Order: sequence, then structure tokens, then C-alpha cells
Amino acid sequence: MLTAGLLFATVSHLQAAESMGQFKSAIQSDDARKAGHEAAAIVKSRVEGDVSEEAVMELAAELVEQSMQTGDERTVKWVSAGVLKGGGPENFKATALGIDVVTEGTKFEETGRQVVAEVGRLMNGDFRMAAAAEDSEEEEGKASRKKRKTSKPKAGGKTEWQLPGYITELFTAGSAFWDLSNRMYVRWDDNLYTDDDKDDGWSFNESFTLSTRMGTDRTDFYLHYRPTYRYSPEKDDDQQLFHEFSGQVNHSISPRTMLRLSDTFQYKEQPERVVSGRNTESTYYRNKVNLSADHALHYNSRLNLSVGNEILRYDEDLLSDRHDMDKYRIGGSLSRQIVPNKTVGFVNASFQRAEYVGANRNAGTDTMLMTLGMSHVFNPDLTMEGYLGASQTEFENNVRGDDYLAPYARAKVYYQFSPRTTVHAGAGYSFNEESTEFTYASSLRQDYALGVKHELTGKLTFDLTGSYYIDEYESEFLIPGTGIPIGVDGQTYYSQVRSRLTYDLNRMHSFDVGYRFTDLQSDIATRDDWDRNQVEFGWRMKF
Repeated sequence: MLTAGLLFATVSHLQAAESMGQFKSAIQSDDARKAGHEAAAIVKSRVEGDVSEEAVMELAAELVEQSMQTGDERTVKWVSAGVLKGGGPENFKATALGIDVVTEGTKFEETGRQVVAEVGRLMNGDFRMAAAAEDSEEEEGKASRKKRKTSKPKAGGKTEWQLPGYITELFTAGSAFWDLSNRMYVRWDDNLYTDDDKDDGWSFNESFTLSTRMGTDRTDFYLHYRPTYRYSPEKDDDQQLFHEFSGQVNHSISPRTMLRLSDTFQYKEQPERVVSGRNTESTYYRNKVNLSADHALHYNSRLNLSVGNEILRYDEDLLSDRHDMDKYRIGGSLSRQIVPNKTVGFVNASFQRAEYVGANRNAGTDTMLMTLGMSHVFNPDLTMEGYLGASQTEFENNVRGDDYLAPYARAKVYYQFSPRTTVHAGAGYSFNEESTEFTYASSLRQDYALGVKHELTGKLTFDLTGSYYIDEYESEFLIPGTGIPIGVDGQTYYSQVRSRLTYDLNRMHSFDVGYRFTDLQSDIATRDDWDRNQVEFGWRMKF
């Protein structure tokens, strides 16, 4: 069977992985409707790569098999219909066979055959769409059976059928899927200002999330918005409102070509900056826009071209004068399937122009990055991907006048240790454009990460993640006029451990408790060492 790891082996692996994560979350929370929509998105993303029928069949079987683990017939119906929707008429045989193989000999065998039969007739034009409202979720099964039994022959002897509501919603052009949730949490922090002289305090946080997916046969639209209100009586600015927004439009020009336009906006806190020798948490806003075109050159080769823009602005004047920037990027990626359904190779190239627009910093950088990469599925439980390359950066108005050549390396591992336990790990080395230091513009960064997620029971989940990085600051990266002598290098060591225990009370309510430890050590004169402990208690409601 294919696993989520194989989805990482495509050019759009991040988007596909996000859909797989949403699918698993829906399965765990018994949200059949959302699971069906996510299953459709996963399969649709996969078949855009002109993969083999066998790969499509295995992916369909994998998704339906996960739905069967819930023991809920309604979930199996939604997911089965979703994979058929995602595969489309041209892949109906493969997706239907995947459903048949995995449900055969189980209590869901008849359910699978029923969904395949109804969707098959729909794709052949034998069904008439019924309004989704006619079959509510609670009366779905009963109402659907009743309608099918009481259908009357049309003129000419052909029976007019009406679909159950879940198939109607999945297949109706322009249908929309909405996800609403609210999370309230209380946080205790023993170092509110990330300083060596600790100030502790509590905060109350209210976060509302709205997500939607709408689309037609050729165009999909995604929207995500999350406002967060924070009340922290011990801080100087005791009330704050943050915003996170992301949107994406996918349009299929042809069976081979897909256009994607995305935008991400954040207004939040930026921790660990340095202002006049002390740490601060200044609010900032960042907006990223990206336009890309993905084209299938052959059944096993794809070309991706993209352009993007990023804007970063700080509210704190001292930070704004030094670190406000605009970025412009253009890039391309060529991927080829080396071993069918197992190994994909990548060639990536990009150019980025970064302009610092602050009042006290007239500078910029031009960076060219080239990498070679490969993703390989060793077995259904183990997937690895790696990239090697180099970046060349030209500085403007820095101490160093010539170009800077730096190696680039990154590796990731995804491992399904058991049906209840997943492990992921990563490591990298790269030129880091955005420094957290007030005196240096950039750094060479080593970063390491390890995470484990384990389902203790069907309702109780534990997450543990750790990250560690080393920033190396060379004299070439000094910002002019900061008072640091030329030729002085520095290093910063940053580590963080996070854990969270989540209990799903039912489909609507879940509770969680989390802990985060952060430590920063630096040999730079303008940087204070500090550590931080945070404890969080939360309650999430899904609507």
C-alpha cells in the first residue's frame, strides 16, 4: 500500500502532505464529511502527475482502508466517494478496483460496491443530482434508500435516480466545504520578554479558525483565516490581536498543466530579536505571494516554474530601521520518476533578490541557489528525501564586497513505526538570510529536528518534538555602523523541546495540555543568554 510518504515524492508534495494530515485528523475525529473532501483532494493531486493505474489503485485502497479502521459505515461511504471523485472518470477503473480490493471479505464489502455503483452511474450520466439539503447527514442512509425505492420510470422506460446527499455534495460543481473551530487556552510563561532577567506571567488566548474549500471541475479555491486575541495583564501591551490568513487558487488549464496562485499573510509576534542589547518581542506583518505553473512533460516528468514576492515590516522602530525588507524570487524545478512509485529525482534552481528598506540600512543581497534532490520510498512505512547544492550571495553595502559561496544540504525521514506511532526527522545546512541578531545581516545555519506522534488510545494522542540549530556569524555578515569591530565572528545556539497531550472527548470537543522549553546561548556581546518555560491548557471546539 502507498502511504503519505509517497505523496512527498511529487513537485507539490507539501500541499499533498497537508491534505493527508487533514485527512488523518478528520479520520481520528470521526469527521466523515471532511475526510471525504480531503480524500478527493489527495487523489486529485496524485493523478495530476499522470501516474500508473496501479499507483492510483493503491492510493485509493490506502485511504479507504484508513476509513475502515473507524468501524463507521458513514465514514467509509464518504471516503470511497471522495477517492472516486478525485480520480475522475479517466481513473474510475483504478479507484473502483482499489475500493473493491480493500473492502472484499469485510463488513464494508456491500458498502463499497454500492458507492462504486452509484458513482459509476453518475459518471455515465444515469443519475440526476438531488439537492444536498434533501439528504441531511442524520437521515442520509434512510432517505437515500427510500428515494431509490420510490423512483418512477421516465418516459421511454428509463428510471430517474436521485443520489444520496454525500455523493451529491462531493460531485456537485461549485460545492463548498467549511471547517470552523474555536480554541481557548491559558498559558503560563516564566520569561515573558525572553531576557536573562526573567518576568513571568499568565495570558488568556482566544483563537478562531475558519477554513473552506470550494471548487468546480477545473478550479479549486482554498481559504484559511485565524484571528487570535491575547490578554496578558503582566505585559506592557496587555491586549493584542494577531491575524493569520492564507488562500490558494488552483486552475487546471489542461490535463497536463496546472496554475497555482497563493497568498499568505501574518500579523504576529517575532521573538528573539535584539534591540539595544536586550531581547524584545516586536509585532510584525509578513505577506507572501506566489504564482506557479506545473506542467507534465511526460508520464514520468514534470516541470514547475514560479515567481514570488515577500514583504516584511516591523512595528518596533529600531527593528524596522534595520530589518524591514522586500524579497523577489523566481525559480524552476524539474522532477522525474526514476523508479515507478518509489524514486523521484529533482533539479531545482532559484534566484532571490532581498532589499532592506529601513531608514538606517541601505543594503541588499542577490542569491542564486541550485540543488539536486531525490525522494525514495523504501517500503510502505519508510520514506526519505535529500537535497544537495550550493548558494552564491552578493552583498551590497556590507563589510564584505565580493560574493559568498555556501554549501546547501537537507535531508528528511518519515517513518511509520507502528499503526499508532509516526516519527519524522530532518537536518540541514544553509545560508540564512534573516538573522535574529541586530549586528549581523545573515548567518550560516545548521539545523536539526526530531518528532514523534503516538496514539495512546483512540482518543488520546501524544506529540513530542525537538529542534536545535547553530547560527554561525562571520565578519562578512556585519551590518555597517553597529559598533562591532571588523573581523569579529560569533555563534548562537538555540534549542527547543515541545510536547502536547490531546484528548478528543467527542467529535466536537477536545482538550490539550502542552509544555515548551526554549534555551538560547550566544557569545555575541549584544546578545543576552536566556531560557524559557511555557505551560499551556487548551480547549478546542469544532463546529
